[in-house]
Amino acid sequence: METSQSASSKRIYSVDIARGFVVAFSVLLSHIPPGGYLFFRHAEWYGLTLLDLIFPAFLTLFGVGLGIAYFRRIRWKKVIRRTVILMIIGLLYNAVVHWNADFSTWRITGVLQLYAVSGLVAVLVLSINRTWQFSVLAAAIVMFTYGVWLSLAGKPCAEGVIWPDCNPFAKIDAALFGLSHMYAQGTKGYDPEGLAVMFSALANVFLGAAAGRIIINPQQKKKSRLLFMLGGVLLLTAPLFAFFAPVGKRMWTPAFASLTAGIAVLLLAVLFFLLDDKSLRLKKSPAYTGLYLLEAFGRNSLLIYFGKYLLASVLMHLTIAGKAGTVSVRDKLLDGISLFPGDPKLNYALFFFLFWAALAILLHRQRWYVRV
Repeated sequence: METSQSASSKRIYSVDIARGFVVAFSVLLSHIPPGGYLFFRHAEWYGLTLLDLIFPAFLTLFGVGLGIAYFRRIRWKKVIRRTVILMIIGLLYNAVVHWNADFSTWRITGVLQLYAVSGLVAVLVLSINRTWQFSVLAAAIVMFTYGVWLSLAGKPCAEGVIWPDCNPFAKIDAALFGLSHMYAQGTKGYDPEGLAVMFSALANVFLGAAAGRIIINPQQKKKSRLLFMLGGVLLLTAPLFAFFAPVGKRMWTPAFASLTAGIAVLLLAVLFFLLDDKSLRLKKSPAYTGLYLLEAFGRNSLLIYFGKYLLASVLMHLTIAGKAGTVSVRDKLLDGISLFPGDPKLNYALFFFLFWAALAILLHRQRWYVRV
C-alpha cells in the first residue's frame, strides 16, 4: 500500500467513477450466498448475466488506464515489475480463494495472472502505434482470429459449437499447465482463465485502451461523441461475432468480448460527458457528493475487487463450534443476519457492501491507495 498525494486534477474523474461503479456492483453481487438468484450468478456456459459483465468491464477499464498511462511513453521497468508482482500475488491469491496450499495441485492460471499477461501483451502491441484506431484494429484482429478458431474447433461438437465435454482448448491448457494445475483440476472441461481466454480477453484491453487514448489525446476533438460511437459500434457488431460462437464468458467468445467492451465504453462515455466534458461539468454540483463513494471504490478498485474474493473464501472455509457441530463463519453470520427482516441472502450481501464501502471511504479520506 502506498500513500498518494498527487494532484487529483491530473486524474480523469470519469475513469475513477466508472471503475467504482463496476467494483460496487461486483461487491454487492459477489457476496450473495449460493442458491437462487440465477441472474446474479455466472451463466453455466453460453448466455449472459449481470455477474458475467463485471470482470470484462473491469478488464476493459484496465485497458482504459493503460491507454492513458502509456500514451506518451512506456516505462518498461514498471510494466515488467507489475507483471511479475501480479503473477506472484496471483498464485498466492489462488491458494486462498481455492483454499489449497498443496503445490502438486496449486492452480497456475487465474484472474490476476490473466490481468498481468493481458496487460504486458497489450503494452507490447500498443507500443507499435499510439493511435486509438490501431487499438481498435488490434482488438478486431484478436476477435476475428479467435472467432475462426472457435468455429473450426467447434465443428465436431454438438450444434457445431464448443461445450465442456467437447473443448479442444482444454487439451491445450492441460498440456501446457498440467491437469492438476488447471481450474478444478480439469474436471470442468475448461479453464476460465486458460490460454484461449487470455488471448480473447486482449480484445477488451485493446478496446479499453482505444477509449483511453481518445480521452487523453489533447488533439482529439469531440471526445464524448467518439466514445459513444465506439461503444455503440461494439454493441452492434456483437451479433455479427455471434456467427462464430454464441455470447459466453466461459470461453470469452468474440461476441462476449464485443458486447461487454461496448457496455463498458458506453458507461465511460456517459460519465465522461457528464463529469469531464467541458460542456457539462458536475463536480461543483450537489451530485458530486453522491459520487464520492464511487470515487472511493474506483481509487482502490484493485484492492476491493480482488479482496472481496479473499474475504469470502476465508469466511467460507474458517469454521467455529456450534450447537450442531462446526459451521463456517459465513453460515454463522448468515444465521445472525436472518434474524433481521428481509431476505437473509440480500441482507448478507448488503452487510458486506457496507463493510467495503466504509473501508473504501476510510482509505480514500486518508489518500491510501493500493497500486501495483
